Amino acid sequence: IDNCAFYREGLKPWQRGLEIGMAHGYFLIGPFVSLGPLRNTPEAATVGLVAGCALIGIVSVGALLLGATIKPTLFDKKCDSPASG
Repeated sequence: IDNCAFYREGLKPWQRGLEIGMAHGYFLIGPFVSLGPLRNTPEAATVGLVAGCALIGIVSVGALLLGATIKPTLFDKKCDSPASG
């Protein structure tokens, strides 16, 4: 466990983030490559990469739409209407 990027000494913060991000990127691409409909073709890795990028894009757009439409009600006062600003 001392060899993990989080515990390894001598790495800059951006190097840690890059290494951790690349390692977790395989969790997105891997299922598309090994379990997708094109798993037995030479194009499986490319299709898995494109599908992983598309998934990230779809989730990002969904999060942006959610953030643009939902107003927080945490700091509303009792007599104000909900999410009045």
